[in-house]
Amino acid sequence: SYITGWIANASFENNTFTGTQADGSSIGSNDGTINKPTGYTCYFNIGGWRDCTANETNPADGNWCMNSWFGTINEQKFYQTINSLPEGVYEISAKVRTDQTSTDGIYTYGIAGGTTYKSASWDASKMAGTWNSMENCQTLTARVPITPSGSLQFGLRSDKFMQFDDFHLTYYGNAVEVYNPA
Repeated sequence: SYITGWIANASFENNTFTGTQADGSSIGSNDGTINKPTGYTCYFNIGGWRDCTANETNPADGNWCMNSWFGTINEQKFYQTINSLPEGVYEISAKVRTDQTSTDGIYTYGIAGGTTYKSASWDASKMAGTWNSMENCQTLTARVPITPSGSLQFGLRSDKFMQFDDFHLTYYGNAVEVYNPA
């Protein structure tokens, strides 16, 4: 069952930000903007110019998506933690697009019980056309078991430019086997 309502600002529709400084980050002091979306913890290891803001160009859902583009990107993460979840299997997904030809460093993830579960690779056949078109938008999905009841940190990690939108969280119940595509 969808429990996306437990995610703060899942589709960035409120277009609000909690400040300009990300947590535990190495961001330098160059020109541009970093806006931390409400509800998310952000980590950046970046350099050069910056553009991390809400964007109205072809969002996957609603009127807004997040744009995260820097002169140099070593790593960037946008994530949340939900505590006291019942035991079971959860799926986290987000819609993401990029203009990069190599997408190995972009994935959704979930961390539970000290183990990280990552989404599968991108479908390279969908990388054709204009990068910011809906055809380039891919849903990246990771399944995460939580045993016993506990917390789930989930989010999106990238070492490249990306636009992203429309996070979803689904609960599949207390299953014995868990599928993890990564």
